Amino acid sequence: MEICEEDQQIINQSHPRIIELIAQLLRIILELNARIRELENRMNLNSNNSSIPSSQDPLKKPNPKSQRTSTGKPRGGQRGHKGTTLTPSSNPDEIIEHKPETCSNCGSKMQEIGNEIIEERQEVEIPPIEVKYIAHRQIGCICPHCHTKNVGQFPAHITNLIQYGPKLTALVVYLSVFQLIPVKRLTDLLRDIFNCPISPGTVFNMTIRVSSNLEEFMEIIKNLLINSSVIHTDETGTKIGKKRSWLHVACTKFLTLYGIFQNRGKKGIDALGVLPNYLGIVVHDFWNPYLWYLCLHAYCNAHIIRELTRVEEETRQQWAVKLRSFLVRAKRISESFHEKKLLVPPDSLELLNGEYLNLIQEGFADNPPPIRKKGTRGKIKKTHARNLVERMQAHQTEILRFLHDPNVPFDNNLAERDIRMPKLKMKISGVFRSDTGALAFCRIRSYISTMKKNKVSVIEGLVAANMGQAWSPNQPLTSDVGSTPISGDNQQAYA
Repeated sequence: MEICEEDQQIINQSHPRIIELIAQLLRIILELNARIRELENRMNLNSNNSSIPSSQDPLKKPNPKSQRTSTGKPRGGQRGHKGTTLTPSSNPDEIIEHKPETCSNCGSKMQEIGNEIIEERQEVEIPPIEVKYIAHRQIGCICPHCHTKNVGQFPAHITNLIQYGPKLTALVVYLSVFQLIPVKRLTDLLRDIFNCPISPGTVFNMTIRVSSNLEEFMEIIKNLLINSSVIHTDETGTKIGKKRSWLHVACTKFLTLYGIFQNRGKKGIDALGVLPNYLGIVVHDFWNPYLWYLCLHAYCNAHIIRELTRVEEETRQQWAVKLRSFLVRAKRISESFHEKKLLVPPDSLELLNGEYLNLIQEGFADNPPPIRKKGTRGKIKKTHARNLVERMQAHQTEILRFLHDPNVPFDNNLAERDIRMPKLKMKISGVFRSDTGALAFCRIRSYISTMKKNKVSVIEGLVAANMGQAWSPNQPLTSDVGSTPISGDNQQAYA
């Protein structure tokens, strides 16, 4: 707080006790002002300038601030874009003819003379959906030669007097785990659409049965991830009953592995079973426990850009604006080379690294280290801007790794996309009721997500898993129910 010379002279002529009291009040005012600024900065945090998810934004949501540059093209489909629409079938399944009953002129009854098709219109409809009861009868036959009685064998999956078939089970699991329909609404849907009343307990048992057949699949995915050159990781909070738990994910473009554990940090990461044995490159945010592993690291620049936006909003410091623009420009430069299967030239890398260091130095100049107050001990609290610039200096290699390695992406959006649907499950259904249900969800969701990434039919894969013949990324499979082979379009990714 600045004091003019006239006021300073008046203060100096005052009683020493008054001068001391004024000095104390000024210190209190400065401390309160700093506290007010800190609280205001906290209140202004949102999904654009921090890691807060958009679901927790205040009622007055921030305006989106995209880092993309405008292409100048109008919104919507562009000229020359090949659109898709409903097209009439040349061989319709059903034909309904609409003939006039009487003449519109004289009222006479029409005869079957001179009929012609004036116009044809088509509609796309679904037939009535009903469950089908299939009776499997075991037949005994007498051999005409030796007179031995022979008995036919039931299919391997027919084990009870009456049971739900693998296709119906696959549909229930698909709607529950993939489409995230709550159990009560799912039972209503099955009753209303299929006229098939199923209890919530049966839905749970179907899910557990499919999950129990995916243990080998989970081990295969874990081993494939450990042998991948680049993986993504993330975590999010959840609950099992009243217990605070954490859902962890490790993934690539073709693989997904989920796990729910009671620890967010190293114990939870170890329990997932990937990073303790991984020696490639792992892409993640600045969550410190990831740094305890011996693999190489790459940081999510989308998180860094949001933090730089926060620095700009709180301090108006230009180094944050420049550094944010630099990262977006570096991304475009790397993509221009990597899309052509080329590495960024060494001279360009040297220029970009030099520009990065210069901007970091500007950040240090605008954010000097805090001064220790007399009579205080312990760690000195730093501003968010100072902490960020120190972190960006210490981890320059990890932040700019996307420039050097074409396999390393600019951000960690892949893991965040994979974790979004399980997070949506928690918002729809609240919590997992048991450890068994949470484990089943993670296994089946890992299975479904991996099939989707490999362009495999989810329903066919679930049918196979229900029969104990789960699909895996490195082994095409044919289900016994039907003759369609279950295989993906990306098998070469695991060669």
